[in-house]
Amino acid sequence: MADPHRPRRIDRGHGPIGDLVDRVAEPDVDACLGVLVTTVIDLTDVLAEPPVREVLSQWREHGRVSPTTRGQLDAAVSRHELDASVAHRADDTETQRHEFFRARALACLSIAVAADRPAGERLADCAYEAIIAMGGTAGVVGVLVEYAG
Repeated sequence: MADPHRPRRIDRGHGPIGDLVDRVAEPDVDACLGVLVTTVIDLTDVLAEPPVREVLSQWREHGRVSPTTRGQLDAAVSRHELDASVAHRADDTETQRHEFFRARALACLSIAVAADRPAGERLADCAYEAIIAMGGTAGVVGVLVEYAG
């Protein structure tokens, strides 16, 4: 269970999105995460990333992802974060932004499939990463509204 005294990233500076996350019933969280992740992957064009198809396949077929595949996904996140940092140091703003947004999209997927975390915590953190990956709140709000009771 999440610590109710620990502030969530989604509650800082994103308006009512934390409230929408809280209104998604636990039985609906996985479906909501699936739509949110699909939206992020589509908008950030990360489907061609080597581990993404395998992660989605395992998640869809088994409801979980193997530790090896999850490790490959986390390595892809780290690679894009490093590439963003290198681009920043080279004053290449366009590449920095591109790599940063891709890292956030992959992090969103990694959080969504993290079976070792509570459902509500995964949704809150996934929504936070999705907002960053998509460059705004509209797409996330659109998905959450469909599932918020």
